[in-house]
Amino acid sequence: MQSHHIGLAYGKLAHRLLEQLPHTDVSLRRGLALQIAGQSRNVPDEMAASLIDKLLTLIDMPEFAPLFGKDALVEVPINGRLNGIGIAGQIDRLFIDNERIILADFKTGQLRDNVIPRSYLHQMALYDGLLQKIYPGRDIDCWLVWVDTLDYQPISRDAREQALVDIFASYDPLQVSDR
Repeated sequence: MQSHHIGLAYGKLAHRLLEQLPHTDVSLRRGLALQIAGQSRNVPDEMAASLIDKLLTLIDMPEFAPLFGKDALVEVPINGRLNGIGIAGQIDRLFIDNERIILADFKTGQLRDNVIPRSYLHQMALYDGLLQKIYPGRDIDCWLVWVDTLDYQPISRDAREQALVDIFASYDPLQVSDR
């Protein structure tokens, strides 16, 4: 159970750092990161130091520049209805300009066998479905960003559409009880 608590705390710390560091002057980032990590007593110091190194690298990687630029939206609440089902969530990073939209979710841990976990795929497909209603006809890039490997995995339009089909096929409003 202890490692589960550490894993949750590690993920929370990663998200908090990703929320605050990109908009901090480069020369002050490591100091701020150490201060924030110091407040997270559940993450061992060596894990926090490794996480900080990874995140500082990630923030400076050219392929992620749109996600960490001044125009990127952070921790964006999103809600609406798809096929009559109410959906609410929070998008880690959202970049929108006249050319493109990037929907990104940060994940700690590691991708296994290059297979996206079903829950992540469904989460991103629902967010994408809501964004398509807001921005009809716009291309949306959908990325899972893996913090520990400094890599990202695009989720194709086909995979997102199939995930929505799966979600709505398994949803039966008659099975929902109010117990």
